[in-house]
Amino acid sequence: MWTGRTRKLDGEPQTYGGHARNRFVYAPVSGRFASQHRIAQAVRPGEVVAHIGSARLTAPVGGILRGLVRSGVEVAEGAKVVEVDPRAGRSKVLGIGPRPGRIAEGVLRAIEQGAPR
Repeated sequence: MWTGRTRKLDGEPQTYGGHARNRFVYAPVSGRFASQHRIAQAVRPGEVVAHIGSARLTAPVGGILRGLVRSGVEVAEGAKVVEVDPRAGRSKVLGIGPRPGRIAEGVLRAIEQGAPR
């Protein structure tokens, strides 16, 4: 936990409403991310959600914005910048999910234990 790198991302994202990887938008170019949308906002398929320079980023599916890079942040080409949850209901995107909760719990335990001496 205290040395080395994190494990590389592997596998596929969870499927929500019949959509998995296709509910994400990845930066087509590097640059400054700009959006006036907010987490939990409803979007339609093809709706422009953000821009990186002159590149328009559109919602791949209809649903609720679950993940969105903060406007003004510089992003690298290929970075995951938008996530749409196709399930109905804002409650699905607010709060903390089981996996992030486990990560947060692990971080808290590591802080409480302190670094090895």
